[in-house]
Amino acid sequence: MFRREVDACADAATILAADYEPFEALQHWIGRLLNLIVTKRGLAAAVHSSEPAYAELRDYFEGHLVPSLRNLPEGAGDEIRANISAAELWSAVARLCAPASVDDFDLTRRMVDLLISGLRVRF
Repeated sequence: MFRREVDACADAATILAADYEPFEALQHWIGRLLNLIVTKRGLAAAVHSSEPAYAELRDYFEGHLVPSLRNLPEGAGDEIRANISAAELWSAVARLCAPASVDDFDLTRRMVDLLISGLRVRF
């Protein structure tokens, strides 16, 4: 079930990219990623853990989600800062979610929204 949810989140990047403008698609996808991480208690901490027991989980997440995330910022072109990689963005979102629980979801979402706002290039 867990792998299905990760795969669905990864696949959503393509769907969102077709349905929304690039930056908006990125926002929606990160929101979906946020929901996945926060609703699975301890997931973000496990993904960022250096414990060997979590290596397979970390590799699965990164192997499926980072490539999906990579396509979204590339599609945003000049709308998003060019000096941040998909891996860095993935790491930032997951780290912001690490202490989160369903109880403090609103604060976590606000912090992730702040991160996303900081990605946007202002003209």
